[in-house]
Amino acid sequence: MTAPLHEPTTEADPIATGGPAVDSGTKKVEGRSLKQIAWNRLKQDKVALSGGIVVLVLIVVAVFAPLIVGLLGHPPNDFHQEMLDPLTNLPKDGLGGMSGDFLFGVEPNKGRDVFSRIVYGARISMMVAFLAALVAVALGTFFGIVAGYFGGWVDALISRVMDVLLSFPQLLFIISLVSVLPDDLLGLTGTGVRVAVLVAVIGFFGWPYVGRIVRGQT
Repeated sequence: MTAPLHEPTTEADPIATGGPAVDSGTKKVEGRSLKQIAWNRLKQDKVALSGGIVVLVLIVVAVFAPLIVGLLGHPPNDFHQEMLDPLTNLPKDGLGGMSGDFLFGVEPNKGRDVFSRIVYGARISMMVAFLAALVAVALGTFFGIVAGYFGGWVDALISRVMDVLLSFPQLLFIISLVSVLPDDLLGLTGTGVRVAVLVAVIGFFGWPYVGRIVRGQT
């Protein structure tokens, strides 16, 4: 008698089935998306998580500012002269007039609730940050694409402009500009003028950061 040409086996032969050889002892490797990679890195960075929580709290405070101030009963522009010393116009109580009713005290000379003004000020800060980032991304994307696509003297010119803007102290420029602004400008008045100038200045000096990245990708 002759031996059989094929001995029976419990597992399928990968060569016979046309599939790749798989080691039963190895774990299957699954690919991860960019979202999963970013989330895993974020979870490991405790400082970044703490900062993200603070930003979320500020956004919630800004969105629900009328509700928060309404619970305290002290609108930001109300004057509380009874909280001030008539001789010095300073808060009567210690710590700037801080109490259960006035969590952060009151302003000297005017007596306005500091906490209410900070809560409403968060709205202005968020609006300036969002609009300035939008301006910076729009300008940076446009000039970055132009510099990376055309190259040559166009790239050199835009790159030198970016270097100048990156070296300019924008905070000093903002302080000096806001201090001399008129109350009326291009149809805007009061706070609107200052918000528009902040958005324009921060966005203008911030676009080179985006422009460099877009230029390299282009």
